[in-house]
Amino acid sequence: MKSIKTKKSFKKYIIIVVTLFALLAVGAFAATQTTLFSNKSSLDTPQSIPTDTPNTSDTVDKGPVNNVDKTSNSSDTPPTPAPVPDGKSTVSILMSAQSQDNESQLFRIRYNIAAVVTDGTCSLTLAKTGSQTVTKTSGTFQSGATTSTCQGFDIALSGLSKGIWNATLNLNSPTLVGKSTDTITVK
Repeated sequence: MKSIKTKKSFKKYIIIVVTLFALLAVGAFAATQTTLFSNKSSLDTPQSIPTDTPNTSDTVDKGPVNNVDKTSNSSDTPPTPAPVPDGKSTVSILMSAQSQDNESQLFRIRYNIAAVVTDGTCSLTLAKTGSQTVTKTSGTFQSGATTSTCQGFDIALSGLSKGIWNATLNLNSPTLVGKSTDTITVK
């Protein structure tokens, strides 16, 4: 008789433990969802970035650049665009990826814009003291719900010497302007 009561008690104990774990899992999931929805900037990154560059143009300036702004725009939450004198708003831009592909002989750079952009230009300037300045311009954007990306920039490694380069992206659209200054390392 005692073994039947023990089995019933054990079953009740297991049911209580499983119920508590289920409640904890539901609570943890709810807390995670609340945190994710309150910090949308990490969720709004577009899923794919193009690797071809059909709408870009290259220009080369043969003069060295010595004075480059070395500030970096990095933040977990993008600021609200701030108005500037010409009526446009300033928007945050962050370099989201950089990679050197020795097989294809390309250096790839990608940027995220903390606003929806459908029209305008992104101009990328790569500068290194003693080297030619490389500029690429694109007018193609991929827009998500609250963010955008400039078309990816693929730069031929033959135009970049080894070392640290200053990478400056300027955005100019009918309603927004923005700038990001970072560094890349060509190996």
